[in-house]
This record gives sequence, structure tokens and C-alpha cells, in this order.
Amino acid sequence: RDVAVTGVQTCALPILPVVTPTEQRLERFLAATKRDPNELIGRIPPMMEPATVRTVAIHALMAGCKPDYLPLILGALPLMLREEFNMNGVQGTMHGVAPLMIVNGPYAKQIGLHGGNGCFGPGFRANASIGRAIRLMMMNLGGGIAGIASATIFATPLRYTACITENSERSPWPSLAESKGYAKDANVITCVMVESPKLCFDDVSQEPNRLLTGIADGMTGMGSWNMHARSDMVVAMGPQQAAICAKAGLSHADVHKKLVEIA
Repeated sequence: RDVAVTGVQTCALPILPVVTPTEQRLERFLAATKRDPNELIGRIPPMMEPATVRTVAIHALMAGCKPDYLPLILGALPLMLREEFNMNGVQGTMHGVAPLMIVNGPYAKQIGLHGGNGCFGPGFRANASIGRAIRLMMMNLGGGIAGIASATIFATPLRYTACITENSERSPWPSLAESKGYAKDANVITCVMVESPKLCFDDVSQEPNRLLTGIADGMTGMGSWNMHARSDMVVAMGPQQAAICAKAGLSHADVHKKLVEIA
């Protein structure tokens, strides 16, 4: 149903519960940031409604976030609104593309963001609600609703939520953020538009060449967007798979290079 809060009109998803954004609850959220509630973060295409600190907080609250998730959402949204991210195209596409947030640094651990078993699935409040807050804004402020502004055919479960961290404790390599030149203790958000996840199942390979050949094959399947156009892609490896590569002397960069060469 429609919920009107201090002049901001929102349309709640009917199939998931929504936390009522009362003024008292909103005050607790806004206390989690020093930014002016009226500060404009950006306008969300194609409807181009403004996302202010206050409206971002309202959507985070409705999505089931805790107040200390708000700084992360305020950090991620401007990245998604950059021109090269093509939010307008993604909102209206026939494809099922959705934004994925990968968060590195101590803040991810502090708020309980999960990067271990099942991190892309249900059961983890921070992962689920942060991604859902972004999606609610894409629908309510951007108008990216299937059959209206969005021409998506089947969409994807990633259009419910997509926010993870890395399992740094079990990784043999530096984090994604470190590979991009950031300090180990820096709080960093990486955003990328991705299509539906494709599971590459392999519990047999014990050496990297066989393992990476299977992964590269999944990267270039004839039904994937990457087969038709150069596209951004995320390869998420489990700790055991990463350990197979590291044991053979391959660094994070080596694995990236090999996957690109094979694919």
C-alpha cells in the first residue's frame, strides 16, 4: 500500500514486510550520520526523483535496515548514479541486471555484513536489507517497476537484494579493495551491475588449470551477456577454490589474468 511520510510518497513492495517509517524511528536513523537531512545525494533515473539523506534514511528504515547501515547506503548510492554505471539503461532494460555491492573493511564486519557460507542467500539482515533499501529507491524514486519503466522479461532474484562482503579471514589473498590500491583497513564499496549469478559447481579439481577452465567456461556461456558484448563480471571463488590456486603459487592478479586469457 502507499505510505506517505512528511510529503515523500512511497510505494511499498506488497510481497515483503515494510517497517513503518515514523518520525521517531527516522530521527534515530538520521542520528547515524552527520550529514544534513536535506542534502541531495542524487536523482534516480528514469523518473529522476531526488534522493536526499532523509529520503535515503526513510527507504533504509522501510527495508529493515539498522541505523548504522545508513552510512554504507549513503556511500553506495552516488557510485551507482555515476554516468558509467548506466542506471537509466539498467532500470529500463529487458535484461535482469541489478547492482551488486561488495564491501571491504572493518565497517562491514562491525555492522554484521556476511561474506561466508550462504552470503548471496537469505538469513543475514545486513546483506538483505541494505540491498533492499537500494531496490526500494530504484522503484519508488526511479520508477523502475516491471511493466512500467522497466521492460525486464524475467528479472532476477538479485533485484530483491545484492550486498556482500569478502571472507577475509579465510582468503589467501588481499581483498578486492586492496587489489584496487586501497589500504587494508580502509572502508571501501565496490559497485557493479551484474546479471543473474551462475553457479560453477566443481568439487573435484585439485589443481588450478582444471578449476579455472571450468570457471572460464561459465564466464563465456552462449546464453550469457558476456558472449555478445564486453561486460563487467564478478567471479566469486570459495576459500577452498582460492586455496587451490594460492597453493600453486598463483596470486589474485594471476588468477584474474588466467581467467581472462581462457575466457
